Amino acid sequence: MPEESGSPEYDAAPLDPQEGLGYVGERFPSMRWPQLERILAREPLGYKVTRQAGSHRTLVAPNRPVLHLSFHDNQELPGGMVRKVLRDAGLSDDEARRLV
Repeated sequence: MPEESGSPEYDAAPLDPQEGLGYVGERFPSMRWPQLERILAREPLGYKVTRQAGSHRTLVAPNRPVLHLSFHDNQELPGGMVRKVLRDAGLSDDEARRLV
């Protein structure tokens, strides 16, 4: 007879990797920093780099949160990071997908 460990039993059903992560539909594409910078500069966002020290940049736009980012120009940003930056800029996933 197996010993009782005192811990609750857990459901052994496999987890859905997409569940709870906020993904709906397609994932965001990966891109290099200059591509993302152009997206942030376009309307409706209008971000401009106001300060830069090496790869560290501060971007400001009217009526938007200030962004502090540090990416090297040739660095490939994964789709999840692209999504996070655009969400930090105040966009919903649907609005962000329309811009990329």
